[in-house]
Amino acid sequence: MKRERASPDAVWREISRLAGRSGGMAREEWLRLAARLASWDAPAPDEAAVRDFVAALKEHPVGSTAEVGFRKRLEAARAARPGGLVGLLYWLLPQVRLVGWAFWAVSAVVVALGALVTYAWAEAGVLPVVFLAPLLAALSVCYSFRFESPECREVELSCTITPGLLVWGRLAIVVGYDVLLSVGASVALLGWSDPRLVWQVVLSWMAPLLFLSCLALGISLRWGYWYSTSAVVLLWGLQVLLRRQRGWVSLLVLPGEPGWTAVQVALWAMALLAALWSAGMVRWVGRPQSG
Repeated sequence: MKRERASPDAVWREISRLAGRSGGMAREEWLRLAARLASWDAPAPDEAAVRDFVAALKEHPVGSTAEVGFRKRLEAARAARPGGLVGLLYWLLPQVRLVGWAFWAVSAVVVALGALVTYAWAEAGVLPVVFLAPLLAALSVCYSFRFESPECREVELSCTITPGLLVWGRLAIVVGYDVLLSVGASVALLGWSDPRLVWQVVLSWMAPLLFLSCLALGISLRWGYWYSTSAVVLLWGLQVLLRRQRGWVSLLVLPGEPGWTAVQVALWAMALLAALWSAGMVRWVGRPQSG
């Protein structure tokens, strides 16, 4: 059965009427408008319309005064951007807004609660902070890259800043914020009477933090944040179980415990490998996607 085609005037009158209304459109009106648009074929332009269009294009050829002026204004705007640390902040602030205020607040609350648990649970020593800091940073990375999708990638590819720089900028903000919170918690719990112990505690959670964060970044970019979240929670949670088993080696080791130096060397090597792999995934983000 042949569909009845709406005339162009009828379609445009309907769009103008609905667009001029306050309060939006009802669902039935949307469906009626969609049906009209689906059954309407735009009329083919006649020769006069084609000639007018070609003439309008010829008025603004490539390299015309209008294009040159636009390019000059664009270059002047880029040159006016501040450099140095101010320029870096100028570039990173949009990433801060993209992550959202809830992330910054929740991260601070989680670190504060971890510090309180460590203070109240004296027999556990600094274990809660050493366990919590890497897990929090890795989950923060998973959260901040939860919007990765082909649609988001198209938007990023249209920006003057490359997708790789956007990824590294967001990663630096998220991980740097969690590192600052964790360092503050470590100093608040231990004080500064023994700086060597403070640095040992910081190193105890810094190496697994970098390893898990880079691993979470690579998995998030390649397979999605659900996979990265599951991977880091299972991997780091397994270290608690291994720590309780005799004869098993756990990556969760505190300063002064046997094997602390060897585990730290292994963790830093694993962090380096994870960083190299995640860098490959960042390059993969920017390449054209087939299919």
